[in-house]
Amino acid sequence: IAADYSVNNVWTVSSDVVFADQQNDLAASDIADSRINPDGTPGWANWNVSARGRLMPELTLQLFAHNLLNADYREHGSGIEAAGRGFGVGVEYRWRE
Repeated sequence: IAADYSVNNVWTVSSDVVFADQQNDLAASDIADSRINPDGTPGWANWNVSARGRLMPELTLQLFAHNLLNADYREHGSGIEAAGRGFGVGVEYRWRE
């Protein structure tokens, strides 16, 4: 579930919630994988927020926060724990020709 809000003609704020209910159906290859719980995967949810600003026609700044709830989760059948809470900054510059 996601929502975007244009604050003005420069900044846009976005927020999304990603979630999954508990799941227990596994492929035969997943059952044999020791990283995957044979009983399935518990439900989870995480919340992400970002802001993107076009400071000049060729320069964009992005600020983001991922997994704000610091949820401990994994995608079903993946065997890999998701990253915890994270923050970042990105800059994009496009040269004009």
